[in-house]
Amino acid sequence: MNLELTAIYCICDDYLKESGIIGWPNEKMKSSEVMTTLITAAQFFAGNIEKARSFLKEHGYIPDMLSHHRLIERIHAIPVRIWEGLLGFIQKYASLWMLTSYFVVDSFPISVCQNLRIMRSRLLQVKEYHGYNANKQCYFYGFKCLLVVRESGLPVQLSIAPGSKHDLAILRQTSLKRLPKKSTLVGDAAFLSEPTQQDLSQKGIHLIADHRRNSKKPLSLDEWKILTGIRKIVETSISGIVSLMPRWIHAVTSQGFILKMIGFVLAFSFTKLGLLSRG
Repeated sequence: MNLELTAIYCICDDYLKESGIIGWPNEKMKSSEVMTTLITAAQFFAGNIEKARSFLKEHGYIPDMLSHHRLIERIHAIPVRIWEGLLGFIQKYASLWMLTSYFVVDSFPISVCQNLRIMRSRLLQVKEYHGYNANKQCYFYGFKCLLVVRESGLPVQLSIAPGSKHDLAILRQTSLKRLPKKSTLVGDAAFLSEPTQQDLSQKGIHLIADHRRNSKKPLSLDEWKILTGIRKIVETSISGIVSLMPRWIHAVTSQGFILKMIGFVLAFSFTKLGLLSRG
């Protein structure tokens, strides 16, 4: 764990320095230490920030640890785009030894509460968060996460939207700037759309979406080989992210819930990055 925590801190610190984010000279705890605490909570303590805070302070990793209330304020003070940008920095770090032109996209739901408690939910009270999980054939109340991963399974980009939004609509709102030109994006039948394929083609991205049975334009043999070969990689990555999560994510605000979700994705990214570094 010592090497893992050191690697998390170093990458977070390098990312903030490269982004030009400099904290106040009199701050007690650096922003890189704040980010390390959230990722440590997601990776080792099922998202429990207080347990991670106590562990890092008692074992001397972060001696000048803030109080629980002040630490939560510092975590929320870091914009979501900064947290999501760390995924792009990890991708650059991984690209030093692994080059790929294939990426896979899929979505997965994260419930805020059970359906029986929707009317009593204090976290969300908007109907657009009521979505449908096609895999389990049931409704849920919460967020939908669109995840783009490399051919190795390492997350590249994450987009979070209300649960009722369609996967294709979330993809169209995602910039996909972290995908290099002449790359191939693979997805299931939910991403089947000729206008979307044309828009991505103008950006240098070739979209291969699984076709429905009644489709009049079948896949070519090469596209079918690519689709069947790597499409399930993103499902394995999603399973790894969900395995880090507790049964129900505890959060007081919707922003706190989103930050914890991002923390789990980052924690899985660091784990995947460690597997890659060991070959």
